[in-house]
Amino acid sequence: GLVLGLVPVDRSVMLVVLTGMVACGVLGWREDSAGVSVRVRAAAQLLIGLAVTLGLTLVLGTGYWWIPVGVLAVAGYINVANFMDGINGISGLHGLTAGVFYAYAGWVTDHPWLVVAASAIAGAYLAFLPWNLWGSRVFLGDTGSYFLGGSLACCAVGAFLSGVYVEYLLGPLLVYLADTGTTLLRRIRRGEPWYRPHRQHVYQRLTDLGLSHLGSAAVVTAATAAVSALSIWSLDLSRPAAAHRSGGRGHPGAVPEPATLLTRLRPAR
Repeated sequence: GLVLGLVPVDRSVMLVVLTGMVACGVLGWREDSAGVSVRVRAAAQLLIGLAVTLGLTLVLGTGYWWIPVGVLAVAGYINVANFMDGINGISGLHGLTAGVFYAYAGWVTDHPWLVVAASAIAGAYLAFLPWNLWGSRVFLGDTGSYFLGGSLACCAVGAFLSGVYVEYLLGPLLVYLADTGTTLLRRIRRGEPWYRPHRQHVYQRLTDLGLSHLGSAAVVTAATAAVSALSIWSLDLSRPAAAHRSGGRGHPGAVPEPATLLTRLRPAR
């Protein structure tokens, strides 16, 4: 339906985002199958981020100053998702939860491409969960974790450059970002090699305290859902209903937005 035009989406944006998603998965598959050096892997991640953000910038006509932000966002979240993929269920639940909230964001802001892309992400990881949680028969590997991080980041960059509010996009990613960021900073401060395997993430400490993989993953997922819901609720309080329904993109009849810091972070259209 997407290819034939039966689903009314912005196919230019969708094509750029989909290409980035596939490229992330291919890079992860290459790492799984043959191994890739750290430098080559980092360069490839940055290149994917550059291609996706530049493509979206050209399609949407946004300012070129957002390109470095998009490059770092895509490359960074690929690694965040990879770092956090340490126990059964956590990545599948993250893909499902973030996908659902992103699909909701696309629906309320009238971006069908985001609904389609995010629903596909949620559906893919929902289908994966039973195989990973019960019996540990299938694992994501770098292919699945790179695809997860890259897909969410590409959707987030595309939505942000399309005018979707930061609150919709940051909420589903904030718990992963906070866990990874604080863990890396703590290791760097102690003089520990940050890139080496360890068990200092919050979700790992939860399992060390006796929680099962599912229990630890459920705690992280509940926190992600709570932060996402709180972000949406705070946005609802800060904006009139008419602006909420229009996505704040300046459509005819839209109510002016409050001049908050987060709204000023949105790209100029």
